[in-house]
Formats: sequence, structure tokens, C-alpha cells
Amino acid sequence: MSSDLSYRDRDTIIRLAAEMNDTQMAKFLGCSVPTIRYWRDRHGLPRSTANPGGIRWKTDRNFFAQIDTPEKAYVLGFIVADGTIAKSGKSISLVVKESDASILQAIADAAGCDAPLHPKVARGGWGPAERRQMALHLSGRKLVSDLAALGVCPNKTLTATFPAIPSHLECHLVRGLWDGDGWVGQRQFSLIGTAAVTEGAAEAIERQTGRHLARSLSNGFPRIQGGRKDRTVMEWMYADASISLERKAEAFRLYWSQTPRT
Repeated sequence: MSSDLSYRDRDTIIRLAAEMNDTQMAKFLGCSVPTIRYWRDRHGLPRSTANPGGIRWKTDRNFFAQIDTPEKAYVLGFIVADGTIAKSGKSISLVVKESDASILQAIADAAGCDAPLHPKVARGGWGPAERRQMALHLSGRKLVSDLAALGVCPNKTLTATFPAIPSHLECHLVRGLWDGDGWVGQRQFSLIGTAAVTEGAAEAIERQTGRHLARSLSNGFPRIQGGRKDRTVMEWMYADASISLERKAEAFRLYWSQTPRT
């Protein structure tokens, strides 16, 4: 269930009903169809027209069959860093904090996915007791199998590797990794991940820019990091960027780009 209040909220029901039938709403909100109907009745809203066949959200199932565009390379990197591959082999999930939702919409648009973003509330762990998030689910067994062929599999926290893609697209792949698991500050930038991911990224960076980034550990995970002398790495990473996480792109423009902001 995306939120304890989601299907109880009249405005939520009205908003979702404009795009979905009861079956889709139940799946989207993580509850049963009778629950949706109960809350429709309680709010005085009409029930939806039955749709026995259901409507599948559209997605380009061949999106990862060949990594041949900057957008595909970026999304691949973002998933390697911050995606979850379902063990069922049916879907990929991406979850970000609510304020970063625009990157999920950009990824959905790139992948030809018309599914709405899914609101969630995270509880426990570090930070506030409740954290509002947004999720995107990309469905399709072929998507998952093509990712597996690129080395992206379930339980990738310890097994993720740096995918082999055309060298001219590596800057977009690395930017996707950085947006998912990296940090961009005023004087430093860093990326954490598995040894294979960080070393693969570091080798691509050195091959493309000539800069050798420092290695260290962060909470037991390998980390690569650069400083002011490594500005060219950031400029390479954001060269011709058509898709990026806005708050990190803004940090690049503010601290690392030689082009003044307008």
C-alpha cells in the first residue's frame, strides 16, 4: 500500500479514477478491488465501468535490448545504482524522495512508460519517522532479461557490475550512477557502490578524461572521489546531458561548470 491514507482520501480516489478503473486503482494502491469500491461508495462516488481484460501500462519492452542512446545509458546507470529488480523477473522498481519525482517521470518518458508514479511513505531507518517518496515500476520480462544480459540482476547490492556499453555513451552511464548513488558538493564529488561498479566507473573516467580518482571506503563500501583538480570529470559527465537529477545538475552548474549560470 502506498500510504495509510491513500485510498481513504476522496481527492486521491477522484484523481486516480480519471485515469484508472477499480482494478488498476487497487493494484496501484496495494489494496483489494472491494476496498476501492467501499471507499467509492463511502465518498458518494460512482463505481468505474468494468474492464475484465484489464489495461497494461505501456512500456518499450525492447528499451534495454541495445544501449544506443544517451537516455538508455543514463537509465541503465540509474538502475544499477538505485533500482530494484524483482525476483519474479517481471519488473524493475525505482524509488526516490518526493521532491526528486521529476527524474522518475523523465525515465518513464524515455522508456515509453505511461504508468503513473506511485506515492509511498517510508518509515524507519535514518531521518524523519515518515518520508514521502515516489516510485516508478517498469514492467516486462524482456526488460528484466535484457538487464540481466548487461549484468544487472536481483540482489545487485553486492553483485552489481559496470555494464559494457559503447564508449561514447559512458558519460551518460556514469551520470546515471552518480544520480543514483553519488554525491556532488562544492569541493568534492563521490560515488559509492560495489568494487566492480566503482572500479569500472573510475576506469571509464580515467580512459575518457585522464583523471585518476581517489579510492576509499564509505561504511564498508568502495568509494571513488574527486576534488577541484578533477573538474574535467564533472564536465565530461554532464556533456550533452539530456536527462539528469535536477538537484545534482544544479550543483554541477553552481560549483563545477565553467559556464556562468544565467
